[in-house]
Amino acid sequence: MAVTENKNASILRLKFRKENEGGKIKYKVKNIKNLKADASKENVYAVGKSLSSLLEKSADKISKIDDTDYTESI
Repeated sequence: MAVTENKNASILRLKFRKENEGGKIKYKVKNIKNLKADASKENVYAVGKSLSSLLEKSADKISKIDDTDYTESI
């Protein structure tokens, strides 16, 4: 069986660590959609750091989430 891969736009995810008054740690996530699927890891990281620097608190984690569809080729 042959399978075809179709890459869709990716998501850039910035994850922020937040500690409440009781000392409990929670995480807040910001997603930026429509990232090019073929964006290099260096470019994704650079954009994540740049966007993070514009916010009140810097992101603790920068991630790229890929979205790929697979279909059976006939």
